[in-house]
Amino acid sequence: MKKRIYRILSIVLCLQLVFGLIPIGFDHDHEGLMLTAHAWDVESTCEFCGSFIADDYICDCGEGGDHCSAESGRNCYEENHCSNCLSGVGEANICGNCGAGCKNCAEICEGCGISCENCCERFCQLCGLCFPCVEGYGWCYNCDVCGNCTTVCFCEGGCAECTNVCPSCAESCGICGDEFCEECGRCKHCADGNGWCSNCNICGDCKVTCFEGDGCTECTNVCPDCTEHCGNCWDEFCPECGVCSACTGSACQSCGMCENCAELICYCGQTCTSCGDVCLACGEQCEKCSEEMCGYCDRCKNCAGGYGWCSDCNNCGDCVTVCICDEGCSDCTKVCPECGEHCGKCWDDICPNCGICSDCADGYCTSCGMCSECTLICKECGDACLDCASEWCGNCELCGDCVDWICPNIDHCSNCLSGDGTHCESCGTCKYCVTLCTECMAICDDCTDFCPRCLTCEDCSESTCPNCDLCNDCAENYCGNCGMCSECTLICKECGDACLDCASEWCGNCELCGDCVDWICPNIDHCSNCLSGDGTHCESCGTCKYCVTLCTECMAICDDCTDLCPRCLTCEGCSESTCPNCDLCNDCVENYCGNCGMCSECTLICKECGDACLDCASEWCGNCELCGDCVDWICPNIDHCSNCLSGDGTHCESCGTCKYCVTLCTECMAICDECIDFCTKCLTCADCSEYLCPDCGRCDECVDQFCHDCGTCSDCTVICKECGEICRDCTDMCPNCDVCRDCVGGELCPECGECENCGKHCQGCGTCEDCKDICPDCEEHCANCAVMCPDCTRCEDCVEDFCPNCGTCAECARDDNGMCDDCHYCGNCATLCTDCAALCRDCAQTCANCGICEQCEAFCDSCELCVVCCADVSSSYGCSHGICVESDEWKTHYCTAGGHCTTTLGEQDYDDDEHWYWCGDGCTAKVNVEPHVFSSAEITTQPTKTDEGVLTYYCDCGYSKTETIPVITEEGHTHHCVPAVVAATCTSGGYTVYTCECGYSYRANETPALGHTYEYQKDAGGHWLKCSFCTDEKPAAAHKFGAWTVTKEATYTQPGTKQRTCLTCGYADEAEIPVIGHAGHFVISFEGTDIGDMLSVGAGHKVPELPVLPPKEEGNLFDGWTDQKTGAPVKAGDVLTGDIVLTPVWKDCGDGSHTDSDHDLVCDDCGKKFPAPVSYLILEGANSTWRKGSLTGLSFRSSADVAKFDGVTVDGTAIGAGCYSAELGSTRITLRAEYLETLPAGSHTLVIKAIDGTADTSFTVLEAETAEPGGSNVVDADLFALDQPCTRAQIIFLLWRAAGSPEPKAMSSFVDVPADAYYAKAVAWAVETGIVAGTSETTFGSDDPCTRAQIIFLLWCAAGSPEPKAMSSFVDVPADVYYAKAVAWAVETGIVAGTSETTFGPDEICICAQALDAFHRVNPE
Repeated sequence: MKKRIYRILSIVLCLQLVFGLIPIGFDHDHEGLMLTAHAWDVESTCEFCGSFIADDYICDCGEGGDHCSAESGRNCYEENHCSNCLSGVGEANICGNCGAGCKNCAEICEGCGISCENCCERFCQLCGLCFPCVEGYGWCYNCDVCGNCTTVCFCEGGCAECTNVCPSCAESCGICGDEFCEECGRCKHCADGNGWCSNCNICGDCKVTCFEGDGCTECTNVCPDCTEHCGNCWDEFCPECGVCSACTGSACQSCGMCENCAELICYCGQTCTSCGDVCLACGEQCEKCSEEMCGYCDRCKNCAGGYGWCSDCNNCGDCVTVCICDEGCSDCTKVCPECGEHCGKCWDDICPNCGICSDCADGYCTSCGMCSECTLICKECGDACLDCASEWCGNCELCGDCVDWICPNIDHCSNCLSGDGTHCESCGTCKYCVTLCTECMAICDDCTDFCPRCLTCEDCSESTCPNCDLCNDCAENYCGNCGMCSECTLICKECGDACLDCASEWCGNCELCGDCVDWICPNIDHCSNCLSGDGTHCESCGTCKYCVTLCTECMAICDDCTDLCPRCLTCEGCSESTCPNCDLCNDCVENYCGNCGMCSECTLICKECGDACLDCASEWCGNCELCGDCVDWICPNIDHCSNCLSGDGTHCESCGTCKYCVTLCTECMAICDECIDFCTKCLTCADCSEYLCPDCGRCDECVDQFCHDCGTCSDCTVICKECGEICRDCTDMCPNCDVCRDCVGGELCPECGECENCGKHCQGCGTCEDCKDICPDCEEHCANCAVMCPDCTRCEDCVEDFCPNCGTCAECARDDNGMCDDCHYCGNCATLCTDCAALCRDCAQTCANCGICEQCEAFCDSCELCVVCCADVSSSYGCSHGICVESDEWKTHYCTAGGHCTTTLGEQDYDDDEHWYWCGDGCTAKVNVEPHVFSSAEITTQPTKTDEGVLTYYCDCGYSKTETIPVITEEGHTHHCVPAVVAATCTSGGYTVYTCECGYSYRANETPALGHTYEYQKDAGGHWLKCSFCTDEKPAAAHKFGAWTVTKEATYTQPGTKQRTCLTCGYADEAEIPVIGHAGHFVISFEGTDIGDMLSVGAGHKVPELPVLPPKEEGNLFDGWTDQKTGAPVKAGDVLTGDIVLTPVWKDCGDGSHTDSDHDLVCDDCGKKFPAPVSYLILEGANSTWRKGSLTGLSFRSSADVAKFDGVTVDGTAIGAGCYSAELGSTRITLRAEYLETLPAGSHTLVIKAIDGTADTSFTVLEAETAEPGGSNVVDADLFALDQPCTRAQIIFLLWRAAGSPEPKAMSSFVDVPADAYYAKAVAWAVETGIVAGTSETTFGSDDPCTRAQIIFLLWCAAGSPEPKAMSSFVDVPADVYYAKAVAWAVETGIVAGTSETTFGPDEICICAQALDAFHRVNPE
């Protein structure tokens, strides 16, 4: 609106300037013209300077006006001045629009001088001119720069200062278009004449681009010969020169090297000399097509096999020595160098060293095969060589098998030693090399031990000494055990069989072993013979009486083997007992402990019994030296017995401590304060008191009150003032009145513990008003139990709606800045309509400029602006026709170069790059400039073997271009090209490739890219848009949820659930509602009814007043409640001991006879009154009409309660549940279209039954009809048989007629769409606009029947693919199918309904009547 006012003021000022109403003066400060806003119709004189001035204006001197008075001192300077800085006209130019700015304090337009920054929103940041002065040259709204100062894009959203602007057309920029050449900066529209690389966005003028548009020399390899193939669209290129396989002719199949770059390519084409072996002689065979290639010279067998060929390693006879058998060569085996006819593979006897075969060698070893020239062969047998023979005579050159024996020391055989065969039979050494046994002459001294004196071996001697090897004949005596001789050790002189080392005992003095004497003392090694025959010794260790002390009693054991009494030297065996400490025997001490054996000299023994010592007695009196068994008791503290304490036996019966050591209970005198707690005041024990306070220790006699649970007294804690039996630590207690939960009779606040008697509490959770805000209206809910407005603190039961984000209620939000009626987001959380403030931009289309919604203002179909703002944009260009600058019509309506509207278009013209219309209004500007699109091509001149052909491309504007066709190699060949359609994708356009069988091809029939088709994907973390036809995705965004909806109410024992749905993608979020809680109460449930749970009353848990049920049926009356477990009757006032479930009891009131009395039914038997049948009303759908062929059913709504629904009858007959759907349980009944089709045309009666009454109405069924010819949606009865399936051609024809029957750019090429068919143009239009595609590249499927899902999807596409508010809940419509959004949109808008409450029937065939009904709902006109 501001722009409109500014433009009007600018026009008015310009008119005043033209007609001389405003004087023009020269402004020295601005060096230009200055407009002085004076109206010279009323002249007056300035009293300060005498100049003529206009009425109500300030004089140029700035001092006076016609209101000035020199006498009064009043100066007009105070009134007619710049309201911002108080400067007068004489000091600065004042804005002619608002007067609130001048050149001293604000930016003034230097062009018009009547606009300032206070009244004009936009000034050029470069030249300083205002928007109205330069808007005709274009304006960048992004950085506020005019078209005079820089290049401004046609969209006015960007300029060369802030983004890329195409230097050729200035109609595309980085904001309105995203494809610009990275080299020259031109847009794709201007720069793709010579090709465009869609991969790196570079045009064909800057880089060589592939004909396919998928690559250029910047990002991949492009064939330099044809430029029709690149690395992104073609796989085979020569790695050396980069030429594609289509241009190179033959190429290596392995490495791709072309024939020009490769030295030699095999005839098979599988390899070349660069990547493998190719026969250099013939070039016809390689390592891949032939396995027989020489590994040395790389020739094949045919070329190199004249001198032999090794079939094993594929080597020729020119390079290696090949055996005549052709199975081996010098590389893989030995070949005989003499004859060349035998090798290691065809002959067994080949010398492994020199390779000579057995036929050519003089002799060879039969074991290793070595020939006689490489080793020595036995002269006798000729079969064994030096290396293989186990024995070898080096003198005679004979093997061991040919002689008797060979000495291993000198390698001489028996023949060499004059026939003397004397040698060692063990090692074979001859008698000349070793010493043989003088007795047997059969073994040498190296193989066994010899006697050093007589040189006989062990086998020839009876025994030998293991130390000196003397035999039995040479030594005097031998030990019978170890064999040592008498020269090496001492032998017993008595027996002569035992030596010093082998005898267990040995007398060193007599040299006798232990077996030859009675005993030997181990200390001095002397035997009984040495000790003059005295055999007195220790019988245990054998030591003699001279070495140890023996027992004086038995003389049989020494003091080393046992303990001896230190006084009488008797052993333990000779004494009755000995002290374990001092070893004194019983004869040497006074007394012994009967338990441990300690004597009276080592410890104290009880003076009374004499059997217990100080260490063994459990109790001991240290004063009397008596054990505990000999006295009554002993105090454990002072070790004194009752005898020591003057006979006073008063002591603690638990620990035995006397009364002098501890304090005994003053009541019982039987226990001390160390064994049990005592009252700190009266010193009585806990057993003698009822309670002892655990904190202060006082008993019940010393304090006023005690807690009956923990025993704490009233001095240490707070006791309930009501009952006086329980403290604050053992139960919940009100902090204000000090009364416990049981005495209060109600709930305590769960946060602060306040009771209901001390303040207001929430009825749900019991929280008090001091801890949480409680709703001021109902006073029942707090912020914990219900959604509550943060402003007015009212709960969800008392107000209508809440903002899902901040929780503000509808009333507060509307009083503040509004709330959306659909999603209930308030104005602080969502952007609302600037007019009604009742819809947000997520729920309704809003103008991007002024923010008004679609319900308050109409919107332009071509841009996102309302019609007012759209008209403002077009009027800013000087256009008053109201045509949107974003529409296709604008291109031909507005002359951009001339800056004016075109009332008529001139002739169409073109050049080599583009075509256009000349402006028909007298200027020489071009209108609707577009690059050529070559929709067709043909071969106008066929090539020959000498002349090139001509291929001509045609644009729809009449321009054509030609391309040469290479000469052909086959005489008489004519190019017959077969088309192959390459379908357009989301990012690349489509085209048709025409290919001849000779390999020549060209491309034509180009179509633009389809663009992405996004659908919402979602999970718990958020939602994002993903293209349905490719992998492109938009960044994820967080969910925007609506208000919570309770799906399951919470009870006292079970939590509830609530759900909210994302307003953008429909994602459902669930949360748990906490249980209501029933602390301090028991829950009463009612089986088989919809009655909610109840709670017990008061601290006594009494049953409250129970509900009374209405009669279940006629003659069956309610008779109270019983306990489900026990069956006992339950009534109000009964005391409960736990949770209970109640079951209703029914009684029969007779045979059901009733009489009518005052419109009530009265039971004749019991007098019980029953309500008479109720006549309910039909609130919606009464006397409605339905026409056959409609896709939707017929709905009715009864005034009966939702819990009383009992069925439906039509014309007096009950119908099944499958014939209708019941929403909300009962109130809204919808007769399904399938059921209504079965009813005859005419009037029918409907009855909605309730358990206590009925609601009835009538409705009419009409026959299906056909639309009359001549309308906007004409339907020919011959083309549309209402009871037949609707075909693809028929529904496309309807959509085309509804769009105004637009002319397609070109007819389709589908073989099943004849050019003269009534739907031919409709199909071509639908394919061009992207509404539908063919069933294949060549067929459309015109006669294929459509399903319900396909019909709804096509209607949705034709309507612009609007986003539904939420996805449908039909089980047969998955969220990821292509028609999911279409079905949700159709159900939301009432175009169609499901086949049941849970199914849609997407695969069911749709008949023409149903398709026409849906079409009519989308296009009612």
